[in-house]
Amino acid sequence: LVGFTQGLGGTITSVQAPDDGDYLVQLRQGNAAEFSGLLGFFTTFSDPATNQSAAYVVNLMVFDDGNSDFGVSLTTSGIVHDPVAPDNQAMNISSGTTDFVQDDDDPDLYTNSSGSFRVTAQGQPLEPGVAGRITIHGELELLGDVDVFSVILAEGQRITLDLDAEILFGRDSDFGLNVGIYNGDLETITTTWGDNSFVTDAAVASDPFLEAQAIYQMPNHPIPVDGQGLPDLSQAIDPLEINNQTGRREGVYYIVVNVNGFETFGTPLDRSIPYSLTVTTSDPEVIEAPPSQLVWLSFEGFRADFLVDELGFSSSLRDRPAFDAEVFGLADERAGLIDAIKARIETIYFNAGLDVVGLDENGLPDPTETTGEIQFVLEQPAPGTHYSTVSFGGSDAGIGFLGLAQNVDRGNQDRDDAAVVTTDLMARSFSFFFSEDTEERFDEVVNFVATVGGHELGHLLGLEHVVDQSYPDVQNMMIQGGLSIPQLVLQPVEISTRALDQQSQFLGFANNVDMLLRVIGNGTPLGEI
Repeated sequence: LVGFTQGLGGTITSVQAPDDGDYLVQLRQGNAAEFSGLLGFFTTFSDPATNQSAAYVVNLMVFDDGNSDFGVSLTTSGIVHDPVAPDNQAMNISSGTTDFVQDDDDPDLYTNSSGSFRVTAQGQPLEPGVAGRITIHGELELLGDVDVFSVILAEGQRITLDLDAEILFGRDSDFGLNVGIYNGDLETITTTWGDNSFVTDAAVASDPFLEAQAIYQMPNHPIPVDGQGLPDLSQAIDPLEINNQTGRREGVYYIVVNVNGFETFGTPLDRSIPYSLTVTTSDPEVIEAPPSQLVWLSFEGFRADFLVDELGFSSSLRDRPAFDAEVFGLADERAGLIDAIKARIETIYFNAGLDVVGLDENGLPDPTETTGEIQFVLEQPAPGTHYSTVSFGGSDAGIGFLGLAQNVDRGNQDRDDAAVVTTDLMARSFSFFFSEDTEERFDEVVNFVATVGGHELGHLLGLEHVVDQSYPDVQNMMIQGGLSIPQLVLQPVEISTRALDQQSQFLGFANNVDMLLRVIGNGTPLGEI
């Protein structure tokens, strides 16, 4: 099987032909359909006997522009990688590139030296460790196309991407394009989704505009050494290696441009999209500790203005009720449940590498540990304090989700955002999966509520959904869909270090632990920005 897809009409899929030869395309009408929501996959079934004939149009196109993959089978730190398109290579835009040829008449104009499709660049190839700027004029040849470029950055350099494109669907098509930055281990170093965040500047929201920094290690988070006493590159934020000529750490980074697949339904497969991608790099800068994060876990009610004012839901959802333990059959255990849910969330984020206030170096409770990078409290912080809120209680978050975050907060820019967890809905929908034994049910409820609460908090801290999981042993907390599967919500959870990143057409990966370390630190006192 080379590849397959399933879904509604208008589905577009891209697969690679691994060898020359004849291939068979098979279409069938299934009796099941899946719909992916913010927190789950929902399956509907139809009776095959009632299925009626269905007309269809299939548009097959074969293309290869040569730069639709990273071009590596082994990452910088030694992780084996199975490329989607093994014969494709990223186009190098750094100094010394052989992928672009300088124009004889215009020294600032470069044209790709090979490949079936023309790509030009204006400016000069980027020098590692030196501020520079180059604009790539390319084209996504089909809606399933992906373009990949590579660049060498020195530790501390900042890279900024500004993507512009032509009009598509009657609006600025930048809304339907993704651009992402990936390090030498093919892991995203910034959010590639959610450009329309409520805290994003209007200029940034109108088209993908990303900024990130080349980081080997964060302050106060040293890289462990391997058995030979050498730094373990797989534990670095970005796997940067010493350049013996310059004496500084440098590493390869990848820029990925592709169409947001959710925008393509009903659009011809052969619809090409020209784009201009401006890549700007800075001189190396000092890597500073990011701000700390205070989190209020509210079990006594909350005013969720974002549900009404930003997401447009009914005003009846604004005032969130208090957490009701009776719906789980644990009314007498309410105080214990709340403490245990808080402790479980603390453990999840401690295991992700954050310094949690109130926990010692082994993750055990220690009231003398009063400083750290993230703190969870049960009492509402004083006015003037900056904190994010996760509210537990109620049965409705607008459209039937178990939880809903205000947004995916790229870079954790908003330290005062909020999320809600609908614990009453959880109890009603999953009651038949809970044990009749009170002690066992107590632990199940704690794990369930803490998992959903931790997941929504992850969005507030900038974490995206990922698409794979480690079921049945340990569940990836940020899995898309996993939190709606009863068998999974009762499993232990973790914030994963490597999972498929759906935003790059599944080429790259997301290391959510590193993403958290990039945006949460001890750079500010807790509750301040």
